[in-house]
Amino acid sequence: MRAAWPFRLFVAAVIVALTIPRLAQVGMFGDGLLYAVVARNMSIGVGSLWWPVVTPTTWSGWFEHPPLGYGLQAIAFWTFGDGIAIERIYSVVMLATTALVMMAIWRLVREAETDWTPLLFWMLPSTVTWGAINNMLENTQTVFTTLAVFFVIVAVRASGGRVVMLALVAGAVTLAAVLIKGPVGLFPIGAAVLTPLLPSRPPLRSAVVIAATMSLVLIVAGAILWSLPAPHTALAGYLDTQLVPALQGRREVNGDPLATVRHLGLGVMMRMAIVAAFFWIFGRHHLRGSLSATPAWFFLLVGLAGSLPIAVSPKLAGHYFLPSVPFFALGFAALVAGPANALVARAGTRTRSGLTTAAVALLGAAIIVPMTHGAIEPRDTRLVESLRAIAPSMPRDVIIGTCEHEATNWRLHGYISRLFRVSLDPAGAPRAGWMLIGESGCTVPPVCAVAARGQELALLRCQ
Repeated sequence: MRAAWPFRLFVAAVIVALTIPRLAQVGMFGDGLLYAVVARNMSIGVGSLWWPVVTPTTWSGWFEHPPLGYGLQAIAFWTFGDGIAIERIYSVVMLATTALVMMAIWRLVREAETDWTPLLFWMLPSTVTWGAINNMLENTQTVFTTLAVFFVIVAVRASGGRVVMLALVAGAVTLAAVLIKGPVGLFPIGAAVLTPLLPSRPPLRSAVVIAATMSLVLIVAGAILWSLPAPHTALAGYLDTQLVPALQGRREVNGDPLATVRHLGLGVMMRMAIVAAFFWIFGRHHLRGSLSATPAWFFLLVGLAGSLPIAVSPKLAGHYFLPSVPFFALGFAALVAGPANALVARAGTRTRSGLTTAAVALLGAAIIVPMTHGAIEPRDTRLVESLRAIAPSMPRDVIIGTCEHEATNWRLHGYISRLFRVSLDPAGAPRAGWMLIGESGCTVPPVCAVAARGQELALLRCQ
């Protein structure tokens, strides 16, 4: 076990180096910014779990997604305050939790000495760390889909009443995944059906009982939620606003016929296959015998169960595949478990020292580089600088006016709400004695004068 620690430390350092330096900025992808705004608002009593609010003047009743993801992040805001780092720390915690659950799954089916290998494969697709640094809901949903499959595997190894009890837990966790980002979270039920492919060859009867129990949990819980007024409003709003139009091809249709090839084929599968090939090339003399007893086929098919519904959907983006990526990583890691185990066993003092040194260097760089260089992937730099310029004069916790054409500038609404708790009223007139003018400008009332100015924004104080 001690021989494996330098490998674990190195992989952990890679994860830190790929995330922390890229988080050190105010800018964030627009969707993740709005999720943070909704969660922060929920934590201070603006809106509720079943009535999410972006701002009182824009989306009051924001049903773009099921609400549990916002609710979980709201707990972080409620506990630790409203600092700009809260959603970033939350995202890193979700990423780390997924990593720990993956290692726990690996230890159920393979030797502990190689529990770092699935994490190595998991870090290869760029969408994994991108989803974390941009506060995407899939980053949280992945925790729950991965945890649900963990309980499925534990359940199939149990006996007697424990099978049903663990299946109930797996069903509850799957329900949580669905309530975070929709029906893609259902695929752990498919994992239960696939458990006879595990090396232990659990009976099909156990798989059916677990899948049926999980399905029953979702049906009963869904019926209860649908019968209650507040959850019904939120879930019906999600169906009408997002899910049904997306499935019908009426919302943000992806026009790239090769999108699945790019995101899933090249971005996930090809990268993992290349690294697996290196394991096979340099450790081929350790690949004796059949691979029929490996859990790789189970994990790879679970990954396909989580990704194929996305692949055939009219609406598609790379981060939609995030919940399935841990299982592709577990599958490819299982295919190279022999060489990986030999690599740990043969690692001498020089190898272990080299990995430890490299890990320490990466961890040091993850701290020093953003302090000296600044943002690694700067986003919305001109707008962020403008926000910094007007911050000393910006009021807090009020509604102020802005230009009419800013009504759908969600990026501006998001930053203003997140940083200042200010809601913009796009009526083209001052409100509460203030008005914010964007880069394109609009007619400035004669009673207003510039209080602060940035490259893209001017804050006006009005009589």
